[in-house]
Amino acid sequence: MPRKVKIQTAGLDREAIRYNENAGDSAVEDFIGPERYAPDGDRLFINTREGLREVRDGDWIIRGVNNEPYPFSPERFDKRFKIIT
Repeated sequence: MPRKVKIQTAGLDREAIRYNENAGDSAVEDFIGPERYAPDGDRLFINTREGLREVRDGDWIIRGVNNEPYPFSPERFDKRFKIIT
């Protein structure tokens, strides 16, 4: 089951969760909220401020400054954020 972590960027603490397509989606749905959760068959999309974004296995989903979800590839996540818990 994915676990929620605290992350930090530019001095701001945020929360993130890593998507694992084999672990089920309930933790992800709880994290981002049902109104932003948009599964489509075996693919997962989340409703961001910019519209629907696909989430792939291993991607991180962060909560933005206004609590909005955004997916990040592991490579982009590692370059931008630091896990603090």
